[in-house]
Amino acid sequence: MKNLPKEFFGRTARAILFIGLVVVFCTTVSSAGMFLASRFGLTQSREQVPLTALSIGRDGEVKLPQRGKMVEGNGWKLRNSRDIYTLTLDNAVIEEAEEGEARAAVCISGDLIMELREGSGNWIHSEGVGILADSGTLVIRGNGSLEISAGQTGIDAADLELAGKESVIRAEAEDGIGIRAASLAVDEGLGQLKVSGNSGAVITAKPEPASPDLRIHKDVQITPQSTGIREFKSTFIGRKSGKDGKDGRDVRDGAGEKEAEGEKIRFNVKTFSSEASVAYDEGTGCFAGAKKEITLTGK
Repeated sequence: MKNLPKEFFGRTARAILFIGLVVVFCTTVSSAGMFLASRFGLTQSREQVPLTALSIGRDGEVKLPQRGKMVEGNGWKLRNSRDIYTLTLDNAVIEEAEEGEARAAVCISGDLIMELREGSGNWIHSEGVGILADSGTLVIRGNGSLEISAGQTGIDAADLELAGKESVIRAEAEDGIGIRAASLAVDEGLGQLKVSGNSGAVITAKPEPASPDLRIHKDVQITPQSTGIREFKSTFIGRKSGKDGKDGRDVRDGAGEKEAEGEKIRFNVKTFSSEASVAYDEGTGCFAGAKKEITLTGK
């Protein structure tokens, strides 16, 4: 009986110590998991948009695999991991479905991760749009290279996120915009991004009163160095768009019906420029003052 208090306090102390260690361990694992998930684009602070359709060049419409399954084509593989779809490109050569028509080479509806396999060189070409992602978020990452050559728009996405420490991404539009999106986020781990477009390298736009999101990590170097982000208001004339064969959308987020009717819509726009101001020229379709070529280099 005399040893009871000593044994009791000893067991209590050991139990408290054990619980404390468990709490510390779980917290550490959780924090590490969240960090890695965020680092590799597995967490989203937004509402997920299920992938409902994917079309890849002359392979056409892709039948989406069930959970835990995978489908593949020439230079690409699409896998479904708990309804998170990852399209891995491995020396893929993707061209628009039919020559002579302004079709998007890759059409996406919903969230998709595009993974550039390490050491691979990938090429996407279209007289219209290289990659058209009309809804959801497109994440491009990995340690390979991707060259997009298009007549009108290199990448036309609702939301676009770019990462990949060793990635080299080039988006070029001969007669249009290199990258066009409602939001664009560039991670510090990005290797290098080169964008060029005769009408403007990068244009982000949303119908008023919303503001486009152009987020470049502070450690990402922008070349030319005098380049900064400029925001302005502009009026666009909508064009017919989408997977039916024509070019990508001029703008995003709720403007689709007005676009199809050709109605003028007021937008808030962000772009890269070294000028004091930027303006949209309806006659030429160009953004006067916007940089036509920029390079972003990660840390």
